[in-house]
Amino acid sequence: MEFRKKFGQEKQLEIVEGDICSLPCDAIASPGNSRGDMGGGLDLAVRNRFGFHLEKVLKEKIKECFGGQLPVGKAILISTKDPLIPYFISAPTMVEPGKIKGTKNAEEAMRAILQIAQKNKRIKKVAIPGLGTGVGGLPVEEAVAQMWKAFNETKKRGN
Repeated sequence: MEFRKKFGQEKQLEIVEGDICSLPCDAIASPGNSRGDMGGGLDLAVRNRFGFHLEKVLKEKIKECFGGQLPVGKAILISTKDPLIPYFISAPTMVEPGKIKGTKNAEEAMRAILQIAQKNKRIKKVAIPGLGTGVGGLPVEEAVAQMWKAFNETKKRGN
């Protein structure tokens, strides 16, 4: 319920509990790792939903654009070729799978997700999970506070 406390009054947002991979939206965001390995957590569910080719395309794009490691604070947009959820946004909260408590990684990932979504006019609705709350071990309260900060800063700047 932490998300409802912080984000619940925002009219352009909807807080949903459930399977993020089944929500009709323009893009689904995932806070994976910098190398694009999708073998665990939410990334595994996303890979299972869209197919292994999504991981392959993600790794190729990371290699091409960032030399093999997508920095925390950056995001990549990929077409899923799926009519229900046409885009996937990868915004890592960690370099390698592991705990991120004590970092600002969820804030940086949230900012990157919002910025890449705003740059693409076809994206109106993005499904964003609790960033870093799974494999990253970030307490929900801390993740929500970081996500809220990035959301407000992005909203105020309009980018």
